[in-house]
Amino acid sequence: MPSEMSWKQAIVQVLREEGGPLHYDTIVERISESQLRSSFGATPAATVASVISQSLKNDANPLFERVERGQVRLADDSSIAAGQKDDEQPDDVAGIVTAFGMYWDRSYVDWEPTKPRLLGQQSKNSDEVDFSDQIGVYLLYDRREIVYVGQSNEERKHSCIGQRLKLHTRNRLRSRWDRFSWFGLNPVGKSAAYYPLGNGTAGGQNSATKAIIDVMEAVLIEAIEPRQNRRQGDYFRGLEYLQVEDPQVAKKKLIQALQTP
Repeated sequence: MPSEMSWKQAIVQVLREEGGPLHYDTIVERISESQLRSSFGATPAATVASVISQSLKNDANPLFERVERGQVRLADDSSIAAGQKDDEQPDDVAGIVTAFGMYWDRSYVDWEPTKPRLLGQQSKNSDEVDFSDQIGVYLLYDRREIVYVGQSNEERKHSCIGQRLKLHTRNRLRSRWDRFSWFGLNPVGKSAAYYPLGNGTAGGQNSATKAIIDVMEAVLIEAIEPRQNRRQGDYFRGLEYLQVEDPQVAKKKLIQALQTP
């Protein structure tokens, strides 16, 4: 059996087969579909972005050329000169919202433990991540209707999103929601780290203010999906995680099915 490709080799093969530009998360999907790699980690889209950034920064003749935010194609000798310069801001710099989940199923979470797990993964082959310690914004739905918007931060009791959601399984909202969405600020894999706005941000407050406006707009589009709004939240491509059912919940369902006459 041939040895597994490196990330760089796999990216090159996918782009060569495409013959044009692809978004980072699409590259991950193609690598998975073609079985070019078996291990993906928790943030494969970020890994692809990092590999491309390192090539652009360090390789004498970079293999890649950025087309626009999050999109890349193979470069040839004539196009390298027009590609991204080393001192330009790379695409993999984290924004304010670092991860999010849309319309997650309440029944997929085991709410009995003191600290319930909110499990998700970026693609079917990537590592599972527990987002219960995230801080940010969450929305509760009765089917598709938003019934409550709340926040999770470090200054209030039951501060993390997991604890806030568990609270809503017991308070006056307990029978009024079946799904939830969340938008997190903490980087994946660094749940204890939080970087305040404007801390080390190029351009100071103006850059931070613009970023806030961009994120607020994208969050509203993603969460509410207004009928008259044709624009999608492309700012978040490559950050979404798909929910994974807690194995304990699946086990309980199996036991219950076996005990049912």
